[in-house]
Amino acid sequence: MDALNPTPRRVHVLQVLGNAIVGGMEMSLIRLARELPRASFRVSVLCPFESFITSELRNAGCDVLIAPVRSDPGWESIQTAATYVVDEHVDVVHAHLSNAHVLGALVSSLTERPCVATVHGRSVTMLDLEAHREIFELLGLRGGHLGDVTGHHAHGLGQLPLGGAHAFLDARLHTRQLGAQPIEAAAGSRTHE
Repeated sequence: MDALNPTPRRVHVLQVLGNAIVGGMEMSLIRLARELPRASFRVSVLCPFESFITSELRNAGCDVLIAPVRSDPGWESIQTAATYVVDEHVDVVHAHLSNAHVLGALVSSLTERPCVATVHGRSVTMLDLEAHREIFELLGLRGGHLGDVTGHHAHGLGQLPLGGAHAFLDARLHTRQLGAQPIEAAAGSRTHE
């Protein structure tokens, strides 16, 4: 690094996992951690317990924190995550599964860092929506992002009987189909050197 061309700071992402079993979401996150360019990104992960997944994430170069991730998070989990976000200069919190969306939303509101939520199943729960609605109201935020792995939600949210909530969803929540590939398809599409 020289004074004329300083090395750009890496984007630090804290992934908050609602589970740490061997499942599709967890395996996708391991692949993501392995494949993101380390010169541009630093990935840390908060998991609810030690497992094969936490071991693989460490092998992929991630810092791994362990704290309970519940739908009604305890203060210790909130404090652990929020302190880490501030002390380690996390740029964005990315939450996976409803219980992690709640923790991610609370940490986001305390640290004023953006939070991205990814739904990995076939339904968006009121817990998912409510967690992020709270962030918007507490901070007067400019919007949030709800990632849709399966492609079912972007259309389905417009069909929900939410009354006035549609205006909230239209103005504040953006859905994107992420187009996740099954593990077998992703493995078959790799090129070997």
